Amino acid sequence: MYHRLKQVLDWLIMRLAIVLGAVSIAIMMFAGTFDALGRSLFNRPLWGASEIVEFSMALTTFLSIPAISRARSHVVIDLLDNVLRPIHRLQLMFGDLLGAGIFTIMTWRIWVQGARAADYGDLTQVFQLPVSLIYKTLAILAALAVVSFVLNIIDDMLGIPPDRAQSDETSATSGAGL
Repeated sequence: MYHRLKQVLDWLIMRLAIVLGAVSIAIMMFAGTFDALGRSLFNRPLWGASEIVEFSMALTTFLSIPAISRARSHVVIDLLDNVLRPIHRLQLMFGDLLGAGIFTIMTWRIWVQGARAADYGDLTQVFQLPVSLIYKTLAILAALAVVSFVLNIIDDMLGIPPDRAQSDETSATSGAGL
């Protein structure tokens, strides 16, 4: 049961990060390019480019966190690896537990802020989109990061080595990269 659920969640996390992240980065790139070209060549910037870049940047960031966490691709400083090797699994579990706790609080606070924005009827300046929609999307992606951290903790508790924990989606995404 856990193995199948883990496969589905891993697939979802990695696909969201790869596909939607790539689309978000492409949108950000095109908006910036067309804004710069329009501004310099025609003296007419792309309408709403700054909002497009802001939304794309937030989306890219929150899409990548669950995938980076699940793949254990965080930046690490390994000065004491040889000394702390006997408790390496405990270090991983502690880091994942800390990450899950921090992102649980972030999810809650972002969701609360989204509800507050909905109550006030806040809209973005250019496109007049509900700000609450943006907050709630980011809260859902932060919750996906919590799921990612929890999956890592469960893998550690079951004794699945960190390198093997992602073997299913690594083979499915070979060549795709993040």
